[in-house]
Amino acid sequence: MSVHVAETFELLFDKNNTAAYKALQELQKESENTNSVYLYMDRLSDMLDSDNSYIRTRGLVLLALFALHNADTSVYDDSMQPLVYKDIQKALKEIEKL
Repeated sequence: MSVHVAETFELLFDKNNTAAYKALQELQKESENTNSVYLYMDRLSDMLDSDNSYIRTRGLVLLALFALHNADTSVYDDSMQPLVYKDIQKALKEIEKL
């Protein structure tokens, strides 16, 4: 896992919304090129329970982006497909709650 991604992910929770939005944009770009943001799937789904609407939105945006780019589980090895499918289903359930 890239230290850059870890640090950028933490900025999603920054009280400075400009810094947090910039971090969101960086993670969106990173998500298009690698699966490094996928490692944060649990934290992204936890963000949907935040009292802060900005944090909820940031989590939802990244979850939706991940689902769009990775809905085809056939691109993953057989051993990873069930895990990815489970995470997609969890994200969709969280989105439905909103």
